[in-house]
Amino acid sequence: MIFHPCFNQPSLLFLLNFFFAAAISIASATATATSTSVTKATAPVFTTQQGLHTWDTKSGKLFMVTGTYQDTISYRRSISFYFREENDPTWLQVPIIESAVDSTTAWTSASRGETTLRDATVFARGNGIYLIIAELDVKKAIISVSRYQFSSTGEDFPDGPEKLFIPKSTKKYQLSKIKSIEGALNLELKISKWTDQCLHPSLAPSMTLTLL
Repeated sequence: MIFHPCFNQPSLLFLLNFFFAAAISIASATATATSTSVTKATAPVFTTQQGLHTWDTKSGKLFMVTGTYQDTISYRRSISFYFREENDPTWLQVPIIESAVDSTTAWTSASRGETTLRDATVFARGNGIYLIIAELDVKKAIISVSRYQFSSTGEDFPDGPEKLFIPKSTKKYQLSKIKSIEGALNLELKISKWTDQCLHPSLAPSMTLTLL
């Protein structure tokens, strides 16, 4: 190898280190890009399906991010939603309206040992996108199932964000008949007809449909 007299040994070493670091950075970026999971959802998505899922709408795309938190004493899966209008780079957070005064932008599952206490699934049906949340009351041995629909801000939420998941209906099942949270979610996915009337959060508790 021939060295130019203008380059001393420290300068040459610096250049070699620079090019080596650049090669490592490019390789790392390539590995990160290829390992990212982005899935266009064509079937129900459960919290166990980790990654980024998308649904097309008339005005843009809905994104759901599913992840996991884990430490030495706890384990839970999380979901959060974002919406991006066509030709707009802004990712708008999409909250889940849980009550007249409460909403969340980062929902999490719950479990105790091997028993799932709370879980969810998201699916598209017709022109709508729905979120189903099932939660077990251990003391009462009852599973409550709530359905939400992806929607734009309307008369019920005039001051709300542009996009949100609004409550549609609530059902309750005896644990002895459904057996598990997973069983409740799968049963709801099989139901072909849904009540289209939106339940305002302040009315939802008194308009609960109970199937025991």
